[in-house]
Amino acid sequence: MRSICFLFLLTLTFGVCAQDNLLRETLSKYYELIGNKEVSEALDYVHPDLINMLGKETFEAQYHQLFNSPGIEVTMEGFATDSVSDVHEADGKKYYLVDYSFTMTFVVDVSDDDSGLLPGVLLSSYQSKFGKENVSSETPGTYVIAIQREMFAVESPAFEGWKILDFEEGMRMFLTGIIPEEVLKHFNR
Repeated sequence: MRSICFLFLLTLTFGVCAQDNLLRETLSKYYELIGNKEVSEALDYVHPDLINMLGKETFEAQYHQLFNSPGIEVTMEGFATDSVSDVHEADGKKYYLVDYSFTMTFVVDVSDDDSGLLPGVLLSSYQSKFGKENVSSETPGTYVIAIQREMFAVESPAFEGWKILDFEEGMRMFLTGIIPEEVLKHFNR
């Protein structure tokens, strides 16, 4: 009897570890694709219900605008998974809440700013949006922003692998159609 219990626990532990490894591999690949500006491929890791809501082309256009705005160079790097919650199961799906962080750098061409006011205005604007403590600027026109975010990772019989959904309070109405209220309450979101 003891050996059966031990085998059961070993199998359960192996299953949880394998699942956790697959999730971490998915997150790592997603971070790499975003960092390399391979947006179309990165969107394949996003929950299909969110993609279907607005269309993949809309998301691609938003990222294209961010990464290709004239006079602004944007990079995202240093992605890290800071924490992964315990799994929560609901409606035959598995959910994790993932805290992650990265650094976003904006390099703005301020060469045409004869007044010299633009760097200060931009710094103030970024600090207002992302928090003063999260934004630094060591040279005029270069802004380094420490970003802290949350996402849900979802495994469902409806698709293969883990799919992710960034969580922002402003997107709550979109997410409630994808993430059950029970799950949001479980994670206090």
